[in-house]
Amino acid sequence: MGGLTAVIAADHPGVEAVVALAPWLNPATPTSGVANRKVLIVHGTTDRWTSASASLLFARRASAEAASMQYVALKGAGHFMLRKIGVWQTLTTGFVMKAFAESIGAELPLPAEYTRLLPESAVQVTL
Repeated sequence: MGGLTAVIAADHPGVEAVVALAPWLNPATPTSGVANRKVLIVHGTTDRWTSASASLLFARRASAEAASMQYVALKGAGHFMLRKIGVWQTLTTGFVMKAFAESIGAELPLPAEYTRLLPESAVQVTL
């Protein structure tokens, strides 16, 4: 429930960016919490605990309100993030570091693979 919690708690004034990993989202999940926030949702395509398609639908619904919305589908990865662990980690770390650097007006070195995995202009990526 960590990804859902992050999405719901995103409306706190101190939150600028949210990473939701394999979140438990559904059509009733409000999008207002991510308004004006940078959002990255990463979901494995073989997740049997939570719905990757529901996460994608949420990303599409919330994209109009979010400052930015990026969705990454990891082919063959399940809910527990054990497959492609390096990709999960690189995406999460890179996204958080980039958002933090932008918020303080600094340049921080991002993980080497981050921009290859998630180009800045990307909205939806399958890896």
